[in-house]
Amino acid sequence: MIKTRIFIGLFALPFLCTGLWMLWSTTHSLIEWGNMKGWEPVRAELVRGGYNTHSDSEGGSTYSVFAEYTYSINGQNYTGQRAAIESGADNV
Repeated sequence: MIKTRIFIGLFALPFLCTGLWMLWSTTHSLIEWGNMKGWEPVRAELVRGGYNTHSDSEGGSTYSVFAEYTYSINGQNYTGQRAAIESGADNV
């Protein structure tokens, strides 16, 4: 009986960890999106942008986007590099 519970607990642990990671990731994205809703829209000039190709562990390719832009708020000039809410590479 005790061995069965230990086995079930160990079997369920990776699923629990994956679920918690997905919950954290989704919540983090939603919080970032909510914060961005309050940003003031301004004109920006794209300095450079594109995508990088990466090789994944299975021999395929993944892609990550990059951008550099300049913008001005209240007479103050800024440079940004954020191109998406989440960073990282994807094969889509």
